[in-house]
Amino acid sequence: MTRIVAFAIVAVFMLAERALRRDTASRTTETTAEDQGTTRLIGFVYGLALNAGMLSPVLSRWKAAQLRPSWLSAGGLVLMVAGLALRIWSAVTLGRFYTRTLRTASDQPLVQTGPYAVVRHPGYLADLVMWLGFGLCSGTWIVAVTVALVMAFAYARRIAAEEAMLRRHLGRAYDVYCGRTPRLLPGIF
Repeated sequence: MTRIVAFAIVAVFMLAERALRRDTASRTTETTAEDQGTTRLIGFVYGLALNAGMLSPVLSRWKAAQLRPSWLSAGGLVLMVAGLALRIWSAVTLGRFYTRTLRTASDQPLVQTGPYAVVRHPGYLADLVMWLGFGLCSGTWIVAVTVALVMAFAYARRIAAEEAMLRRHLGRAYDVYCGRTPRLLPGIF
């Protein structure tokens, strides 16, 4: 049952992602050089994670692959809901500047309110938390570790590309913001 609920939360996430992008420019999958292929990479790892999740019932028959303790699987649902809520809050805070691909607008502000007052990339933190929860919901450590690693790789690339873009477009103000606001985890990173 946990796996089914996890897939339902991913479906809500995908629907929310579409609904929160308000115009054609924010919904486009057409990338610029600044994107550095990260939009496609993230799409690829989402597909990989979903496929791994579909394999989890087969993997869980192998006793050595089962996630222990078993409550971690149910705890994954809590992480997924928390991640989804943070993602929605982050997107609402960005408003029309919330886009699928990396791009800036000519009137792009440096958003420093809401979750952006605490971390520079709350939406990506939210995605990482949600997908970690999805991996835990699989009930197998193989899927949980695989999902965590591929998401960490994809979002590390995305963050590097986005920060380079924002430095170019927002200049010194973004450097100052980076100096006082952690990337993902306050006091850690």
